Amino acid sequence: MEITNSTTETSQLRPPPPINAQQIKALWRQSGRKIHKVPQLLRQGEHNSDAYDPKVVSFGPYHYGKPELQLCQEAKHFVLQMFVEGGGKSREFFHQGVLEVISDARSCYVEGSTDFYTDEHFAEMMLLDACFLIYYLKIGPQNQLSRLLIYNRLGGLVLSLVGRDIFLLENQIPLQILMLLINLRYERNEAEENLSRFLHESFWGRPYKHHEIQQIQRLKLKKPLHLLEACHQTLVWDWNPEIQPANEDFDSKKHHKTFRSAKNLKAKGIHFKPSSKKSLKDINFKSFAFYGLLELPVWLVSNLSQVFFPNIIAYELCPNNPVGTTVISYVDFMKSLIDSPADVKELREKKILLTSFGSDEEVVRLFRELNTYGIESTYNFLDVEQRIQKHYYSKAKTWMAELIHTYFSSPWSFIAWFAGLWLLILTSVQTYFTINPRK
Repeated sequence: MEITNSTTETSQLRPPPPINAQQIKALWRQSGRKIHKVPQLLRQGEHNSDAYDPKVVSFGPYHYGKPELQLCQEAKHFVLQMFVEGGGKSREFFHQGVLEVISDARSCYVEGSTDFYTDEHFAEMMLLDACFLIYYLKIGPQNQLSRLLIYNRLGGLVLSLVGRDIFLLENQIPLQILMLLINLRYERNEAEENLSRFLHESFWGRPYKHHEIQQIQRLKLKKPLHLLEACHQTLVWDWNPEIQPANEDFDSKKHHKTFRSAKNLKAKGIHFKPSSKKSLKDINFKSFAFYGLLELPVWLVSNLSQVFFPNIIAYELCPNNPVGTTVISYVDFMKSLIDSPADVKELREKKILLTSFGSDEEVVRLFRELNTYGIESTYNFLDVEQRIQKHYYSKAKTWMAELIHTYFSSPWSFIAWFAGLWLLILTSVQTYFTINPRK
């Protein structure tokens, strides 16, 4: 009897068979993508917990109706009026267009979060929010007068904070609604291009170039659910939902990192170079005879980074959202490189970090305060870190770099070294002739 019970218990404790990638995809489709709320664990005890809540404007139902957001809520009606004027179609025409897809829009949000609103009310919310977003992102054709009218109504400070609020995880609307209204109003298929242009300028700080069409094609192909998801697809454009095989050669003892910063790596002869691809996955390391080359993606560090990173990290950590942790891994990797203002200066001079944020000390503080919740960069950049570590430990490859870094890092140290060498030569010559005087 005891043997039977033991056998039964063993069978009950037996782990289920592993789930393959196709089954995971099927489960993901079944659960459906959502505009998530920030997981509560990320809000608890966080010094940047206010990075998740809008300051001036709400998009969607999660923060709708808050008293502090009423100024922009009233301005949305004015923007909708400008959106309708000149289009030859009535306000009711656009409202009806949104109403026809309102069931799909509801399904994008967490279950129960839209139950309070009737279809008419929810369609009106989506119409007002989408038109306001269209005008702010400059996705649709706009004239100078309309932009000036919005600026006068809201002011420069409020408009600058709108730029912050549109990247919040809980402040999103379905891009399907946005694209629908653009096509109904302007009858031209340039929405993806203009959206890509806006994202490009936000993250890399330079005007969009028309020959950079890869981002547009990716947005059309992937069909992001909302703006923050479009950001993620733009930054991690070669994302693959397939399960990656584990690295069988991984040795945790050998992998333990001893390098700590960009300055530390530079002392070992490792130089930095901007990567050619606009993707946070494009981190690569090459080891040569007497030096190494670490390629890093370019990033614009600005006030937006303080809000964008916590929200995109929250997006990657949401349940039923298998997009990987590339951004979290990138942040963790950069945190290991940035330990002091000298590290920021090194990366800034190499055009890897573009800053409009203030001092180098503030950039250090920004990365130091970003929480990656124990998810290390090894998840995505294990091979890169192992190659850096191998180069770092190689005495044959680093002794010359250490010599150069110690004695030739500045003109004054070189002059001092040369003067010392010259003095040694003169002393040796003098000693020689003292011992062997000429007859």
